[in-house]
Amino acid sequence: MRSVPDISRTSTHLDMARRNQAFAVSGLEDTFPINALSLAECGLPFTDLDMLALEYSPGIAGPPPHGSGSMEDDSALHGEATDKKRRPGRLGRPCIYRGDPDAKHLTEQQRRQIKRRIGNRESARRMREKKQADEQCLKTQLEAVRGQLKASEEKNTSLQHDAQLASAKLMAAELEVSHLQAENAELKAMRGGNFMCPM
Repeated sequence: MRSVPDISRTSTHLDMARRNQAFAVSGLEDTFPINALSLAECGLPFTDLDMLALEYSPGIAGPPPHGSGSMEDDSALHGEATDKKRRPGRLGRPCIYRGDPDAKHLTEQQRRQIKRRIGNRESARRMREKKQADEQCLKTQLEAVRGQLKASEEKNTSLQHDAQLASAKLMAAELEVSHLQAENAELKAMRGGNFMCPM
């Protein structure tokens, strides 16, 4: 039968392993790489029960696997990367170029650059104003054309209505003429019969 290991000895081994890991976590992992040492190299008489206790004991399982970091670590890393992006360093022109071109501490080249930048901004501003004025003019013309089109449509509708009325009147007049012609033919027939003498 297999002997049951001493619980006190196992607890002592666990305490030693925890202390070793505390040293490793505190920045001594290069000097005392706990993960690289096996149980046999430690010289401790660990049994299967001790190994299971070490494996499932909190704080001794070793470093977490890749990709299992906490959200705070990920956010910290992401924030650090964001800060690096936000602070790329002085890669562009110095902030002194944004000042007054008449400042005394500027060189002639810096003055020209500032004046060129101011001229470019003024040119861009004038172009924007011209574009806005052109857009407003086009909008006004478009509204005028729409008004004329609406008036033309209304006039066309009125003309179509008048044409329909005139067509109806024409049909009524043609019908009346047809009736009058028929009556005239009857009258002529009646008058012609009265003048005829009986044989």
